[in-house]
Amino acid sequence: MSERSRMEGEIAKAYLQQKNFTGAGPHAKEAYKAAKAIALDPASRAKGLDELLDAGMLVFESYKATGDIKEADSALIDMRQTAVSIGNTSFYFYAADKLITYQIETNRKPLALQSYEAALVQTAQDFAVKGQEKDVIQRLKKREKHYKLLGEAAPELANIDKWFPGEPQTLAGMRGKVVLLDFWATWCGPCFDAFPSLTEWHQDYTRYGLVILGMTRYYGQAEGFPVDNASEIAALQRFKRAQRLPYDFLVAKDQFTQNAYGATGLPTAVLIDRTGKIRYIESGTNASRLEEMREMVLKLLAEK
Repeated sequence: MSERSRMEGEIAKAYLQQKNFTGAGPHAKEAYKAAKAIALDPASRAKGLDELLDAGMLVFESYKATGDIKEADSALIDMRQTAVSIGNTSFYFYAADKLITYQIETNRKPLALQSYEAALVQTAQDFAVKGQEKDVIQRLKKREKHYKLLGEAAPELANIDKWFPGEPQTLAGMRGKVVLLDFWATWCGPCFDAFPSLTEWHQDYTRYGLVILGMTRYYGQAEGFPVDNASEIAALQRFKRAQRLPYDFLVAKDQFTQNAYGATGLPTAVLIDRTGKIRYIESGTNASRLEEMREMVLKLLAEK
């Protein structure tokens, strides 16, 4: 059954790459059906979760690409229900979160916010184990600020003390550009994982209108020691050179802008389109997240 899932999945991916979206759909559904059978079997569940997520997203992407929002929604709802059957909170949250952000992306924000509120209630019904219920609800509530920001005008960058090596600008002055705000800190290990991609995107896409801004703030420490602001700036400049990061750094006096964007966890990436609206907010870094960001960057750059 696992081999069937992989085979059908590869065929679906090939169709998607060729932009033959109607051809991809049937194979994606077969891959998902096979992967679901594996995941529902306790003996093979552990090794089948990645295949299940991959196949479920293939079904979603196939419908999304054809503009069938009803079936795309249904695919994500089915993934969430499957997550209940296997008792996996991470899979459940992923599907619930994806449904909300997809509804916002497709200009259905009132419905998306209803889906968020409904998910909080549904989670309590779906998971009898309190620890599982609490895990999902906490994750959803951490995203509430992001859901409310998506599709809205980006808050102006406030209380910025230093901007280097470029000259200070406003988001209003950058209209017509795609702006990527990377909220990070020198003490944040996962933040470092994004640096190679950010550097590559700066080099490849600046000419097409991408602006990357490294957003940090004063923490009162640098290189393991308490420091004043001037010394912290000097340490950040050394860090920038050592990491060979080509984009501008912005250093805020306080958490005002960070909080305005709901960047309570680091790293947090925000993408602002050419009209000044927030189109993407995510916290954390991994290979799939970086690929998702790259695809969104390309999508926003293509919008004129």
